[in-house]
Amino acid sequence: MLDISHENPVGVDIEQIKEIPDLISNTHQLFHTEQLNLISLLPPIEQTQAFFNLWTLKEAYLKATGKGWSG
Repeated sequence: MLDISHENPVGVDIEQIKEIPDLISNTHQLFHTEQLNLISLLPPIEQTQAFFNLWTLKEAYLKATGKGWSG
């Protein structure tokens, strides 16, 4: 990761990609139904990667906007 900022603080999160048993039913509270439907259409081997891609995007947005998960 490389990030250069002269004005704003920079934060980095590292997420370990690991299998999530019964991914869709165990993560339904984290995403909109449409997002889960798109993930569920992928081959099982791609679902975990898609989940973590979406998860990190959501987490970064909420942290950047200062809203947190309640936002």
